[in-house]
Amino acid sequence: MPDLRQVKRHMQSVASIGKVTNALEVVSTAKALRLQARVAGSRLYAEKSWQVLTHLASATGPELEDDPFFSGYRPRRSVALVLMSSQRGLVGTYNENLLADADAFMAEQYVPVRIITVGRKGREAMALRRRRVYADYRLPEDHVTIEDVTSLSDFVLDGFRDRRFDEVWVAATRSRTGAQLDTEVRRLLPLTTDVPTDRRQYSYEPAPDELVSSLIPRIVRFQLYESYLESLMAENMSRVSAMHTATQNAEDLNKRLTLAYNKARQQAITSEISDLLGGTMGRGRNSLGGR
Repeated sequence: MPDLRQVKRHMQSVASIGKVTNALEVVSTAKALRLQARVAGSRLYAEKSWQVLTHLASATGPELEDDPFFSGYRPRRSVALVLMSSQRGLVGTYNENLLADADAFMAEQYVPVRIITVGRKGREAMALRRRRVYADYRLPEDHVTIEDVTSLSDFVLDGFRDRRFDEVWVAATRSRTGAQLDTEVRRLLPLTTDVPTDRRQYSYEPAPDELVSSLIPRIVRFQLYESYLESLMAENMSRVSAMHTATQNAEDLNKRLTLAYNKARQQAITSEISDLLGGTMGRGRNSLGGR
C-alpha cells in the first residue's frame, strides 16, 4: 500500500507544476497575439519592398550582371547560415525541427558552413554537435525593433562584401494557417529577383543603379527582421501548445493520484477497523473462557 504522505506530496507537487505551466501558457498566448499584428504588417512591407527591388533590378539591365549581390561569387568557397532558434526552452519540438533542417542543409554543402546563431538553444546545440559557431547574437524577445537587427545585418553584409562567405542562408520557423509551424532554410544573399509581373514603366530619380545600391542594405536588414519576428511568434505559439499539453497532463495525473490517494486512504481506514474488530472479538473470547 502506498504511503499516504508521499502521495499527498506528489499531488501538491503536480498541482504546483500545473499552475506554472498554465501561467506560461497565458503569457505566451499574450505575446503571440501581440506579435501577430506586427508579423502581418512586416510580411506586407517585405513583399512590397521586394517588388520595388525587382522593378529597379529590371530597370538597370545588364549593369547588375557583375554585381555580386545579384550574380554571386564563383566559385563558392564558403556559405553562412543564420540559425534563428529560441533563447529559452519549454517550446516542444520547435528547436528540434529547426535543427533537423539546418543539419540536412549543412550535410548537403560541399563547402565550409559558417554558422551565425541567433538564440541560446541554437548555440548550445552546435556546441553539442562540435560545430564551430562563427558569430553569436542575442536579440531582444520583447519589443524588438528593426534597429535591434542592425548589427546582425551589418555583419552579414560586410562578410558578404569581403567574401568571408559567398552565400548567406537563413534557417527560421514560420507560422502558416492556424497553428501550423513550418521550418525553412532560404537563401538571403545573393538576391534573387523574379521577373516583374507589372509591365508598367516608371521614372526613377536618382538612377535605378544608385537606388539599388542604397536599397540593398535596407532590404537585407528588413528580411532578417521579418524572419526574426516570424521566429518569435512561432516560438510563442509552440510554447503555448507545449504548455497547454503539460497543463492537461498535470490535471490528468492529479486525477489519477487523487484516486490512488482516496483508495489508499480507504484501505487504511478499513485495515484499522478490521484491527479494532479483531481486538474486540479476541477480548470477548478471553472473557468467556475465564468463566
